[in-house]
Amino acid sequence: MNIDTSPFEAPKSDLTINVKEELYPTFSNLNFWRKLYLCLMWFFTAFFFIGVVVNFTILAAGSGENLMAQVFLSFFLAGFTYWNHTAIVKRKLKQITILTIINIVPFINIIGALIMLSIRRVTKKELEMYDVKK
Repeated sequence: MNIDTSPFEAPKSDLTINVKEELYPTFSNLNFWRKLYLCLMWFFTAFFFIGVVVNFTILAAGSGENLMAQVFLSFFLAGFTYWNHTAIVKRKLKQITILTIINIVPFINIIGALIMLSIRRVTKKELEMYDVKK
C-alpha cells in the first residue's frame, strides 16, 4: 500500500468505495498547514489587540488620535482575519483568490499571497476530489 504523507495533498486511498462521500467543510477537516495558518493569524490578531489595550490602559502614552487609529486598525485586522478564516474553512475559491490579490496589491505582502495561493491550490484539489462545484 502506497501512502502519501504530503501535507499539501488530499488523502488518497487504495480502497474502492461505491458510496460517494460528501464534503462538510469544517475547521477540523482542514490539513495541518491550513489550521496552522489560521491559528497564527488569530494569535497575532489577539496579540495586536492586547497590545492596543495595554497601551491604552497601562501606558496611556498615546493621544486620542493615536488610540483611535490603533483601535480602528485592530478591528480592521480582526475583520480581515475573520474573512480569511471563513473563506478557508468554507473552501470558497473566489474569496481565497480575492484575498490573494488583496495581499499583493494594497498590503504588498508577497509571502502572504504565496501562502494564499498554496491554500487555494489545495482547496481546489480538495473540491475536485469531492466533485464540489464552487
